[in-house]
Amino acid sequence: MRLGPRRDPDTEWQPRVFDLSNEVHANALSELLAADPFIVVHDTLRDQLFGLIEVRDPSTKRTESDQVRAIDDLTHGVRSEYYGRWVFYPWSHRLVHVLPESEFRELRASANRNKVTTLEQDRLSRATVGIVGLSSGAAIAVTLALEGVGGHFVLADFDRLELANMNRLNVGVHELGLNKAVSAARRIFEIHPFCQVEIFPEGLTPDNVDALLTGSRFGKLDIVFEQCDDLYAKFLLRERARSQRVCVLMQTSDRGVMDVERFDLDPGRAVFHGLAGDVKAASLRGMTTYEKIPTVLKILDMGALSERMAASLIDIETTLKSWPQLASEIALGAAVSTDVARRILLGQMTKSGRFRVDVPSIVCDEQAPETVVGQATPVETVDGAAEGNALPRLTHVSGALRDEDIRTLVAYASAAPSGGNCQPWHFSFAAGVLRMRLDAARAENFLDYRNHASYLALGAAAENALLAAGAMGVAAAIRVPADLGRSDIACELVLGDPSVPTPPFDPLVAEVGVRVTNRCLGTRAPMPDRDRAELQAAARSRGGTLTLLESDESLDAVAGILGRVEMIRMLSPIMHGQMMREIRWTRDDAIATRDGLEIATLELSASDLAALRLIASWALMKTVGALGGGRGLARPVRKALERSTAVGLLRMPHADSGSFFQGGRALERVWLTASRLGWALQPMTTITYLFDRYADGGDGLTPAQLKDLEALRVPYDTLFDVHTGEGQMLLFRLHKAGPPTARALRRRVGDILDFEHP
Repeated sequence: MRLGPRRDPDTEWQPRVFDLSNEVHANALSELLAADPFIVVHDTLRDQLFGLIEVRDPSTKRTESDQVRAIDDLTHGVRSEYYGRWVFYPWSHRLVHVLPESEFRELRASANRNKVTTLEQDRLSRATVGIVGLSSGAAIAVTLALEGVGGHFVLADFDRLELANMNRLNVGVHELGLNKAVSAARRIFEIHPFCQVEIFPEGLTPDNVDALLTGSRFGKLDIVFEQCDDLYAKFLLRERARSQRVCVLMQTSDRGVMDVERFDLDPGRAVFHGLAGDVKAASLRGMTTYEKIPTVLKILDMGALSERMAASLIDIETTLKSWPQLASEIALGAAVSTDVARRILLGQMTKSGRFRVDVPSIVCDEQAPETVVGQATPVETVDGAAEGNALPRLTHVSGALRDEDIRTLVAYASAAPSGGNCQPWHFSFAAGVLRMRLDAARAENFLDYRNHASYLALGAAAENALLAAGAMGVAAAIRVPADLGRSDIACELVLGDPSVPTPPFDPLVAEVGVRVTNRCLGTRAPMPDRDRAELQAAARSRGGTLTLLESDESLDAVAGILGRVEMIRMLSPIMHGQMMREIRWTRDDAIATRDGLEIATLELSASDLAALRLIASWALMKTVGALGGGRGLARPVRKALERSTAVGLLRMPHADSGSFFQGGRALERVWLTASRLGWALQPMTTITYLFDRYADGGDGLTPAQLKDLEALRVPYDTLFDVHTGEGQMLLFRLHKAGPPTARALRRRVGDILDFEHP
């Protein structure tokens, strides 16, 4: 078999890019295809176009016909072959159809968001990165190109690929003998055909070092990686980089060493951090390898080498050709190098020095594994009765009230709902009067503006106590102080006074121990007219108005508004912190405090629970806000309303403290009625509490939050027909669902009741 003449592969490292809307390009490509019968065509443009559409609007699910229309809209009807660019790689005879450059960059980098923002990606794409030494440097070059760290590359290496390089370089045997700079350039172009590359196949020399650092066709380098083997070249590059104020990075595979020399910020610093002393590049020329050993050991820091690397140095140029390197070390080094380069280019790292990412010292038997906190625990049902949460039996009282009767009334009162299950109440009994006080320490919450949410809870508690008194045959009347809001007394329940009538028995009392926040998703079942009428009558019985929205359009509109409000809450450091402090992450925590929201009551799927554990980190949420993200925070609200029958808004004519107390009484009757009718109820409180603060001037809200609430208020008021001056008590959803996994615990009566006997 005779072989034809060998072509010079070093000349084939740049692709040819064709735009068929340009006649010259179209003719040139036709000639190329006619001349080379071995060209293989790769055309996946349609998939790329749809991929671009999906990343621009990932929330929309499209049918095949929708996809076709979306692609036509994107391309403005341009025929497929004329859209985008055709890239020919002469070294592989492949012709590839890709998106236009801007869209190619957008889609290719879409998975980088939000770790790297769009603005940061654009900034990185304009950076120029030099790499001298394309053995370990080749892995760095490829990783930089993959991550989009740099849009212009200057590559220098005189050496050629050898079979012994293939233990760590991602190359094929067909590339043996190829210049390493050429090989790296090809890899970059195959990853990103719109990158710009210049090569120095002669490597770094005294004659071209300045041209490499500042005189390439891209201008001055932003950073340069020095990955060469020659000690003279190492010093020469640093001396000139220091003069030209170019940052130098070097990654040494042994023990994950990363050297950062910010000559751009500190041109007076010594090369190699001063480890080599006064050695100059000129003094190293002509030295034998043996003569260079003292300088090499100073730079490497002999005491910091791994045992096997230190042992290997003894045998270099005897039984070993050069120092050993592993593919895993090179890959790790490329990852660390890319991360450091990205942060330097974005102004996020300014220090010089030597850093280590030494895997064997981090992941090893001697190192204790990191304790993983906040791991998911199985959701268990809390047996309220077993934990002392069951209500006592109601028995008819004849004669004087006993302490046990008062405890029963307080137990029923404390079964009322409260924001975050904070239970902002304390009771005292003396001389026939049960006083209910606001526990201010438990009412400290940004959403509890002027303690309105707490007065709502106190009103609900008072309504429960009155229902229990009626069932016990005890004369009872609620007396609200005229100065409500100025003292800690929310109300007085006058008991056993002959001048006070006994409340009639109300069957709703049977629901006090059954009523529960039910966050199960449930189903969207139609509401009978009779149920709707009973719920609205329950609100009217205490002076309230209940508006119920039930149409699909209305529920979708509410979901959009509530989703945005949830973003406001979770991206606020105050509200986020307070919410996370309400959560009891384990059953033991819930039992210990007997307040807050036990994680089991949130009815989270495994995915939702994992998401909440992420969201619990304020550092993470702060980053989400800085990146302009957070739309995924609205997902639970949307999912809940998709499975709801109605959203209800309970209102009172006014918005003062007394109205919220009375509104709490109305709320409890609505909730107990819903329980009797078999409707699950879940409060969705954030929006009414924020609007309460907003309506009074927005104290504590940022300008951005005020702007968002202003935009949401108009459609919200329109949906619920809200009038100026009204008090919005609570927004909630109604749905059909099975029993909840767990019930929120209540503090024991002995901890919230004092007797003041004479």
